[in-house]
Amino acid sequence: MKAISAAAALLFMPATALAAQDAAPMSNITNSMAAGAEDLDVPGVTMLMPGAAGDWQGAVDRYLEGYLKDPMSAVKTVTRGPRRAVVHPDVWRSWAGAAICYSINAKNSYGAYTGTRPFLFVVDNGEVVGMLTDKGDEIWNGGIIRRECSLAADSPSAN
Repeated sequence: MKAISAAAALLFMPATALAAQDAAPMSNITNSMAAGAEDLDVPGVTMLMPGAAGDWQGAVDRYLEGYLKDPMSAVKTVTRGPRRAVVHPDVWRSWAGAAICYSINAKNSYGAYTGTRPFLFVVDNGEVVGMLTDKGDEIWNGGIIRRECSLAADSPSAN
């Protein structure tokens, strides 16, 4: 008899068997989500706070060095400190880590400042795992940034 994958097994499993399988872990997730996103503990995500190993400000600065034309002249303002989050930039990807909101005004190739734009960085284990700005897709990315940045930052003792 051939072995079938777990996904294929789920396709052929009766609904009653699915409901009976480990309902407790799902109820924990549902209860955490009902309590609010700030209470959701994401397994395998390290919350990085200022001064911790893998400083999030250093991670963002290193990322911007490769992203901006003139990173030394960029005017960066942290508009919201780190908050544990899972950010979904599209339907295929998700980034888990500390989400930090910035407002950045940087120079373009001509040496002129382009105007302040919102940025959302997701940092995990001292590295930027995702970055969004509203440039190019103000409706979708801008909406994600506005929603995430409207939420309160975690307190420093929320590790």
